[in-house]
Amino acid sequence: MTFTRSSLISFLLCLLLLFTVLPQSVFAMNHQPNLNLSSRASVTNAEAGESIRLPIPIQNSGLGSARNLVISLDHNDESPIDLKSSDMRKSHSQINGHDQKVIYFDVTLKKNIPTGTYAIPFSVTYTDRNFSGSSSFSAEVHVNIKNHLRMPSIDVEEILIPDNQLLLEERQTVEISIKNTSDLTLKNLELELSGADAGALNISPSQRKQHYNELKAGSADRFVFSAKPADSLENRNAEVTLGITFEDEYGKKYESEEPIVLAVQKGGLHRGVKIEDIKIPTHSVESFEDFTLSFTVVNDTDRKLEGLSIITDGKDALLPKTPAKTHLKQLMPGERKTLSFTYFPTDGLESRNYPLEIQVKSSRSDQDSLTQYTGVMVGTPTSGSKPRIIVSHYDYHADYIRAGDPFPLSISFQNTHANESIRNIQVSFTSDGEVFAPVNSSNSLYIAQIQPSQQSVHEITLRPRPDADFQTHNLYADIKYEDASGNEHESRELIGIPVIQETTLSLSDVETGMEAFVGDPVPVSIDFYNVGRGLIRNLTISIEGDFETQDGSLYIGNMEAGSSNYYDATLFPMQEGTMEGVIIFQFDDEINQSHRLEKDFSIEVMEMMMPEEFPEDFEMHEPENTSSKSPWILLALLLIGGASFLWYRKRKKKKQESDMEDVEDDE
Repeated sequence: MTFTRSSLISFLLCLLLLFTVLPQSVFAMNHQPNLNLSSRASVTNAEAGESIRLPIPIQNSGLGSARNLVISLDHNDESPIDLKSSDMRKSHSQINGHDQKVIYFDVTLKKNIPTGTYAIPFSVTYTDRNFSGSSSFSAEVHVNIKNHLRMPSIDVEEILIPDNQLLLEERQTVEISIKNTSDLTLKNLELELSGADAGALNISPSQRKQHYNELKAGSADRFVFSAKPADSLENRNAEVTLGITFEDEYGKKYESEEPIVLAVQKGGLHRGVKIEDIKIPTHSVESFEDFTLSFTVVNDTDRKLEGLSIITDGKDALLPKTPAKTHLKQLMPGERKTLSFTYFPTDGLESRNYPLEIQVKSSRSDQDSLTQYTGVMVGTPTSGSKPRIIVSHYDYHADYIRAGDPFPLSISFQNTHANESIRNIQVSFTSDGEVFAPVNSSNSLYIAQIQPSQQSVHEITLRPRPDADFQTHNLYADIKYEDASGNEHESRELIGIPVIQETTLSLSDVETGMEAFVGDPVPVSIDFYNVGRGLIRNLTISIEGDFETQDGSLYIGNMEAGSSNYYDATLFPMQEGTMEGVIIFQFDDEINQSHRLEKDFSIEVMEMMMPEEFPEDFEMHEPENTSSKSPWILLALLLIGGASFLWYRKRKKKKQESDMEDVEDDE
């Protein structure tokens, strides 16, 4: 069977008439939404204790709109999120079909979590556009957390006793200095003395166990009690244990034990010689760290003392770096002689107090001999004890940075050590794929010195590459510095900077195609192009003016960068003269900012001419019933269909000619 040109045109006109008469509900489909985690989801990098915006990218792979979204972060004991200062539930009104949204949660990460990558599970419930039922899905995003903070720990820093010794049968006050050496606030502290010698010190029960509500990071307090050593402790050390239990900011419980050594001497006579002003480090010393023991030997008699040997002994734990023994030929009545010795802790010691023995021996008389004890706190070396420099704060002064645009970046570098300064600080900035480049400067800076617990603020200007993808790009600060002893250290800090692409929609001139008459259909058309590098989302086109139109609104959805499309509509002029209108483009960019573009046009409309075959005395009478309208409706529909078909043929021919020119250009 062959079709002539006229029969094909007749078939198409009939088909168009059928589609015009049938209601739209015949062709409507009940499209359903389908939400899931977007393929654009990436790992978020963060520091422990930091407040971040956690992105949850959700995409709708279905055709229908998802409404009444409720997004909830699931929490368990292993979660790195601090519940007290975090958003755990969000609502969102709608995600259209084949669209996606990024839901941001403002969360604070716990300070006590180890370095690692953590899964953050979440769940989403939603309904379709008709609210006919509830659906849900669950997934998880990941956060890569680095923890440079010092973990919860309490150290015994110092033991204070008058003359650094207890006297038998004399009640004296003992102060044990404890310090929170972590970067977290510790709460509900319980300190209790125990051990075989605890009873012999005659400490009251109310002082043996004490409670502290809170100990902030880096702060210290004192465990104070009074002791009266029994005779069983004569001329030896009293060894007790200080048990410590506490909680961190998140309710996690910890416990530790610190051995305490207290020197005890017989009261009353001093056998002619005394040891006074014993000085030892007031802080914990680490393995192989030198420290000085100094004291004063006093002749408390009215006679000359001769042939005195002064011997110090730290046993196997504390080793002498200078000779541990010295001699005094004589010491006149009332004379004072100050001596000093250098020691260091050996390797592999546990954190506790280690005793140092001081002996004064006379070659002439045992009455002029004396043994006394003191103790030194030794702490296990940790990464927290080394001076560190971190990026404590940064600000790029905007929510997003546009690709290709320079921006200022303010950075605060902080020395986290409470006691030591750091110096000769060199910072070099790099990024993956060289996304960020410095503007009018080098990619490094120099800081002479940062004092303990202080900050140094600097500003640099950077420019992201014009073709940088829409995502959060990492800027790395590689830091080299020296501590107070000249030891070199290195660290790397990460700064996340969100970059977006410029969204640009270009519009052609409006094409009208033919002469316009009152009441006749007039086709208009416009081409549009995404000439930017970013995705255009939720593109909707509508037309307004002093005319009537059918189906003037069109939803395009998303337009990828570099793509193009066209919009056409059929208008019905209502009066003679200049018909003015505007085509409106509304869309969102990648960060949900709304944009609106308008294209004005005008068309000269002429009065419709009556056909010659109508008699001059022909009059149109008002139909008596609605069925008499059918021939005129059919005639109007045929005219619309014919005009639309001719317009379609014209556009198709024009597009084919344009495609041929493109092919010839490529060749």
